[in-house]
Amino acid sequence: MSRRVVLAWVLLSVFAFGGAGCRESGTPSRQTLTFSFWGSYKDLEFWREIIDRFEAAHPEIAIRPQFTPIDYGEKLQLQLISNSAADVILMDDEAYPAYAVRGYLEDLRPYIERDAAAVRADDFLPHALSAFTYWATESGDTREIIGGLPWDGSAVLMYYNKDLFDEAGIPYPEKDWTWEDFRRIAVRLTRDRDGDGRADQFGALLGFGWLDIEPIVWSFGARFLSPDAARPAILDNEYAIEAAHFMQDLKFTDRCVVWYGDQQGLNKEVQILTGRLGMSTSGWFAALVLSETDADVRWGVCHMPKGPRADRYTRVTFDGISINRAISPEKKASAWLFIKHLLSEESQAYVAHSGRGIPVRQAYAEKHFLNAETFADFKVANFRESKQVALDAMEEYGRLTPITARFMGLRREIDSAWSRLEREDPGQRWKPEQVVAAVDRGVQTELAKELEAFGVDREHMQPKSPTPYRILGGVALLVVVGALVWLGGKTSSPLADLRAMKHSRMRRIEALWGILFASPWMMGFCLFLAFPIVFSLVLSFSAWDPYDPVEHRVFIGLDNYMRALTDDHYVWFALRKTFTYAAIAVPVNLGGALALAMLLNQKVRGIRAFRTIFYIPNVVGGVATAIMWLFIFNPVFGPVNSVLRRLNVWIDATPLAALNLPEPNWFNDPDWAIPSLIIMMLWATGGGAMIIFLAGLQGIPQHLYEAAELDGAGRWRQFLNVTLPMLTPTIFFNLIMGIIGALQVFMQAFVLVGQDGGFDNQLLFFVLYLYRKAFIDYEFGYAAALAWILFAIILAFTLLIIRSSALWVYYEGERQ
Repeated sequence: MSRRVVLAWVLLSVFAFGGAGCRESGTPSRQTLTFSFWGSYKDLEFWREIIDRFEAAHPEIAIRPQFTPIDYGEKLQLQLISNSAADVILMDDEAYPAYAVRGYLEDLRPYIERDAAAVRADDFLPHALSAFTYWATESGDTREIIGGLPWDGSAVLMYYNKDLFDEAGIPYPEKDWTWEDFRRIAVRLTRDRDGDGRADQFGALLGFGWLDIEPIVWSFGARFLSPDAARPAILDNEYAIEAAHFMQDLKFTDRCVVWYGDQQGLNKEVQILTGRLGMSTSGWFAALVLSETDADVRWGVCHMPKGPRADRYTRVTFDGISINRAISPEKKASAWLFIKHLLSEESQAYVAHSGRGIPVRQAYAEKHFLNAETFADFKVANFRESKQVALDAMEEYGRLTPITARFMGLRREIDSAWSRLEREDPGQRWKPEQVVAAVDRGVQTELAKELEAFGVDREHMQPKSPTPYRILGGVALLVVVGALVWLGGKTSSPLADLRAMKHSRMRRIEALWGILFASPWMMGFCLFLAFPIVFSLVLSFSAWDPYDPVEHRVFIGLDNYMRALTDDHYVWFALRKTFTYAAIAVPVNLGGALALAMLLNQKVRGIRAFRTIFYIPNVVGGVATAIMWLFIFNPVFGPVNSVLRRLNVWIDATPLAALNLPEPNWFNDPDWAIPSLIIMMLWATGGGAMIIFLAGLQGIPQHLYEAAELDGAGRWRQFLNVTLPMLTPTIFFNLIMGIIGALQVFMQAFVLVGQDGGFDNQLLFFVLYLYRKAFIDYEFGYAAALAWILFAIILAFTLLIIRSSALWVYYEGERQ
């Protein structure tokens, strides 16, 4: 009877849970959208508030945020390639075209046309919608797509320190002021306050990068790119040269612009607040930063100056929201609801009140942005007036940087050429005519690449026949297999083992267990080493855009290798840099490690503590080490240059006044960049090479030294005739490892000067250039070819050293 009761309870429970499950499945489940964005933790709070308000209005939809504080672009790229990107994506107007032309983003034009009552194209501020509109060609059809909708914007304005203006008796800038007015004011504001012969108060801060100089070049009447999404450039050389002369004169004739080293690592807002800077351009966000500080400094904001022909322009930027094209139609509909919520009056008002930016819908910008009551409004008297200046700039003087899928390449070409205007060394400084000509060439080259890849009339790359390469690959494989068989026959052990396993069950079981225990390593080797090696080799014979599926790669034979060896001058430039570094770093590092090992091989009290101390720099992470040396070698407030500066002051008071010690810019100086890197490398000399040398020294028999001493050999003769010969196997190993490491130098240069190798490519090593081609220019096939070229170079050096080892490496007990 009890069994029946138990069975009845089980059946009732099953039916109850089953019915509950049916009822639950009958109710609509809550849809979840993922939303990726970048920014600071203040931005995270802003988006949490926006999401909470949306979910309250739409309880059937949940938003799961994906916050990325740094490297958002690189991570978004990998997510899109791997089809793991969020459903809704915060998009930068500069990076947007690279994703739009490849079809990753949903075209929002049909949504706008269907929902005109909620979102109208003419509701936006000028240029806002154009920032996310691009001509794309797909399946032979060229059309204008809107890959995202802007939701906030910013404009570049001129900020100034009112206290410095009042102290110098200079009127505040008027609306009709010009760049010549700017120049005169900057000269008057530049002063040497402490009397040491160097300016410590500067009239202005102007960047010499593309996005910094664009408003100046525009106001002089020139452009880098044409407005129709960079089809072909219309750089007016005459007016561009005039703008370049103006900027170079500010730097060298008037000496009223702060130098990079003199910035002391402080950003523009802090420079103004500390009273070191009179004027500087910056985006709208700077107004909020300046107003939220406790510094008792009066600041103002005004429009950009007019050019020689009474033109005034400022650069405007926008953040947008895009929908992942790969998601389901149901999720796209929900994502559109989220975008509409962000463009609603409630959210646009919150954008204004939070100080996040300027609302993009014109009616809401005038209603809420100008009248928003924020903390800053009460703290700084002129903050409200600065809003009017910002909105006027957006509506009257704003101009977009023409959007282009080759943004990073264009930026590199323009920055590299324009920065030559401000070289402190006159021998390295270019004339404006040379700079403008170089910019024009670089821009045309990059635009040609864009038209070739995404243009209306582009011709798709025709694949080459892989048959000859397959034959060559088959022959090479047969040669390798034959060599292995020959070696196996010569040693006889592998073949003997196979024959033994054939006739012995015990041998087969032992082999099976051996394979079983080795299988984790074998699987890891195949998945994480062998497969990437083979795939990169195949890729090196292909042209492949990583945004496309890998099966879309085009086989092009040896074209990548021919291009690298005959057509790309950067390859040879990077190889020269790398070989120069290796030729100096390897012997210096080996010599330093050996000397340090000999010192630490002494039998003195506390030697173990000294060994630990000298090894500690190797424990510190490479990034932390690079950042530390960036501070040490800072041209202005770094301790090295501070000591040099004091020594020069002391020398000036002696009869040796003619002698002047250099105060280099270190990593930023093409002549000092590699020596600086080698000095940094020497700090970590007490690493693996030192430990290996120390082990080698302790393995040398003591009786050899005793015999040499009996023969009358001193310390130096003992070192030459005993230590070095017995240490040659250790030197041999460290030499090979040192060359491999030096030829693969990457991390230090990447942290010290960035992904471009510095403004003058002063640290553009081969691996850094390989990284640039793969992860910035998206030429993975070409980057794979560069990797195999480097492999061939390292292999050649290694084989050369191994072949030469018979002449100089001594192994004790070896029979000749």
